[in-house]
Amino acid sequence: MNSTAFSRKAAELAKQLRLDQFPVYVHPSVFTPADLSKPSLVIYGPGWKNQPTSFDPECLKWQTFLNISAVDYDVVYSNEPSQSPDEQLPYLVTVEKQCLTGEKILKYVKGQGLEKSEAEGEELTNIKVATLFYFWCEASNYSEQTADKYTKPYIWPLDKLIGHQMRSKVIDFLLSKKPVLLKEEIYNEASQALQALSSRLGEAKYFSGESAGYLDAVVFAYLHTILAAALPNSELRQIVQQHTNLVQFAKSIWEQYYTN
Repeated sequence: MNSTAFSRKAAELAKQLRLDQFPVYVHPSVFTPADLSKPSLVIYGPGWKNQPTSFDPECLKWQTFLNISAVDYDVVYSNEPSQSPDEQLPYLVTVEKQCLTGEKILKYVKGQGLEKSEAEGEELTNIKVATLFYFWCEASNYSEQTADKYTKPYIWPLDKLIGHQMRSKVIDFLLSKKPVLLKEEIYNEASQALQALSSRLGEAKYFSGESAGYLDAVVFAYLHTILAAALPNSELRQIVQQHTNLVQFAKSIWEQYYTN
């Protein structure tokens, strides 16, 4: 039977069964979300030592950027990335009930005329790689702190499975940046990047000029995440602490945007 004959037979059968007579009934919603008066940022948290800052550097970056940009928003601690449109945290729920992730959050803020973006260069990439390696690939750090923070909401053995999946994704990302993960090389490159940032900051208060901006949020996210976590292996933390102006910068951002 050719396709034309098959289509004709299917149409005849549908007519005989009177499928076109069945009405489509739309059931009412079981639960209708309440209208939002302001955006909500869904993040991992609370942070180390129950701080308001997220323990996740990506979440903390956007949390800090919204604070710097004076966006009035609510923080929602979820620790459930599957709720996100791209299965990653953070995401921002707008008053129009849009779910925004990544650069879409930046565009949302820029659309309000609050802030402009600065590109993340090689220095910040090296610091990001070192930070992820520090938390996810240092065996004692992962087993004693990182795994618990990210998988605490799940019962055994689901927590072990999800932790393994998350760790595998991080390692895949790291391998996309470096074909071989050598600890000494990763930390050396991070040390050089931190030295460059320290020199760039000098005695200034912010990286972005007279007022804090996107770059300040990015740098703070990495620095604070490293400094705030009391991990068994503190090698990267010790490298950061060698740069007193970066430590003071992180402290200043914390005090200005999280304690006032």
